[in-house]
This record gives sequence, C-alpha cells and structure tokens, in this order.
Amino acid sequence: QNYGSSAIQATVSSGGYNFVPASGNLVVLANGAGCGPACAANGTTTLVMGGNNVNPFAAAPLVMTNATNQSFYLLGFDFGEFIQGGRPENATTLKVLGNLFGGGTVSQIFNIDGINDGPGGGVDFQAANLLAFWGSSLLTSVEFSGFSGQLINQGFQLDNIIVDSNRVPEPVSLVLVSLGLLGLGFSRRNRTI
Repeated sequence: QNYGSSAIQATVSSGGYNFVPASGNLVVLANGAGCGPACAANGTTTLVMGGNNVNPFAAAPLVMTNATNQSFYLLGFDFGEFIQGGRPENATTLKVLGNLFGGGTVSQIFNIDGINDGPGGGVDFQAANLLAFWGSSLLTSVEFSGFSGQLINQGFQLDNIIVDSNRVPEPVSLVLVSLGLLGLGFSRRNRTI
C-alpha cells in the first residue's frame, strides 16, 4: 500500500480510504527511516501510531473509513511494533474493532511479537491471522488501538491493509433469492387461476 511520502500528517488517505487518529498526528514512515532505536521496517511506507513518550503524539484509536462512505470487509493487514526492543513506547497488543453496518461491533486482539531489527535483515512485521467472522462482517469503519497492559496509546505500525467493498453480503444474497422465489410462486399462482 502506498501512503505517500514520509511525513507527519493529521490524516492519511490511501487507496480510497482515510486514516485518522483520535487526536494528534499520524506518521508515514519510509522503511523505518529516521528512528533511534530502529523502527520496524518492511521496505515500504507504513502508518505509525505513536503514544506515550513518542513524538509526535497520536491518540488511539486510528480510525479507517472508506472515503466515499461505502461499507467494506476487512480481509487482512500487517502490523508491527514501533521501535526496536522492549521499550515502554511499544504496544504489546493491538486491538482491532470493526463497526458493523446496521449497528454493533466485532473485535480481535493480536499479540505484537516485539521482534524487529530495523531496515534489512529479519521480518519485522506480522501478518494478521483474522478470525473467519471478518470476511462476512460488513463494516463502516475499523479502529486500531495499541496497548501495553492496560495502557492505551502505545506505539505500533500498520501496512498492507486488504479490504473488499465490492462483494454482496451473504444475508442480502439470501433475501434476494427468497424474494425471487416468492415472486415466482405468485407468478405461477396467477397463471393457474
């Protein structure tokens, strides 16, 4: 995913989606550049949420919405710690909360492994192993929040977010098929009378 050139921004738009922190600034980081100690890196630009003891500060959650207010499905994403080592700025867990079309929420918690070596070398990012319900949950927005224990607003990074806004949700498909069969029944009844 391309989030544009590395910079500190209030919001980021990419691929028809907007990313907005609750307050503060969002950072687009290019391959972990400009961090000391080393930031997690994967060779591309990433979204960085910073919290306590991170400058610039960005308050969770980071909210992702479709730029044209379409509903969508979350199919995957990569995530990683903010900087190298077990520092207090790093989130140890990432909570992902989806706001459902029609009301309600779904959520899942991911453990952040804390392993990174900065640019080059090992794999710094983890691929989210999403539970099956995400593929059938039509969403209006997704919220990402980093935690260390009970402390919220800890630093984390996101990249390669995969969404789908083109599928017809399964319940709607069933309703359409049912209406078609019902219409066929009425049509048949009118012919025999």
